[in-house]
Amino acid sequence: MSDNPKKVEKQTQEIDRFDLLVDAHFKLKEWSLGQVEIHRGTGGIGTEIVTRLGNGAVEHRLAIPQEPFPDYVIGFQSLRINYVDRSVIEFLQNNRRLFESKETNLFIGTFINQNRRWEIIWHRIWPLINGNICVFYLSSSELGCLRRFSPTILRDYAKLRLINSFDCLFPKFPADDSAGASSAQAVAKWLLTPRGDGLPKVLKCDFCSERMEGLKMEFVNSTDAGEEWLLVRCPIERDEDKWAKWEKEAVRWEWRHQWNRIIIDFDDRAIGDGMLDANGGSSE
Repeated sequence: MSDNPKKVEKQTQEIDRFDLLVDAHFKLKEWSLGQVEIHRGTGGIGTEIVTRLGNGAVEHRLAIPQEPFPDYVIGFQSLRINYVDRSVIEFLQNNRRLFESKETNLFIGTFINQNRRWEIIWHRIWPLINGNICVFYLSSSELGCLRRFSPTILRDYAKLRLINSFDCLFPKFPADDSAGASSAQAVAKWLLTPRGDGLPKVLKCDFCSERMEGLKMEFVNSTDAGEEWLLVRCPIERDEDKWAKWEKEAVRWEWRHQWNRIIIDFDDRAIGDGMLDANGGSSE
């Protein structure tokens, strides 16, 4: 840098201007986070964020952020919740916009007899992430646990387009999602309830030959002239262009192709202090 004070001042101004331009440039960019995991801190103390590379290797271990992400962070590849305490709930609250601005793909790990876990999921986590659920990965037993809180949970979310079940969550008729109905009946009710935008719903599950006749009869007896069903195993006359578009979308719904995946995968042992009140309910 020059020894001339005026030149020094001019160069400093140019550097400051360049820094401002760089800051402005990056603020105009939109960023999506990669694979993010929430864990109990090293040595069992506190909470940490772990980020992973595409090959699964750990990239960073960081203290859980106490402030919201900058506005230019617009999403994430996946968010896995392996531990929960008050700081985790605050983290989700601070970054709630990420779950509301993009379609969410939700997976809930199988821990059936874990009452504290389900209380926390429903009362503390669910209200923060449920606004844009588009794809739901779950088993019949997990659906049964969620239906204890809201029997109509599948029809409560207008954007839900795909249910991918790990077991035989094949629809059972008569379709019904009242409190006394089975999970399979609730799935049938969801399938029969049309979306407001006219887009099709998709159920991926194990095949159940015993219930197939009921599914066929429901279609045969349908009084809705606009109702169309596609059983991918079967040949069917259809609008090829329309169905080709929908099937192409279905490929993008494969888990490995999805962004904004939320995986809730903690058990009762991974619940920190301050999460439940003295009566076992959710703590405010």
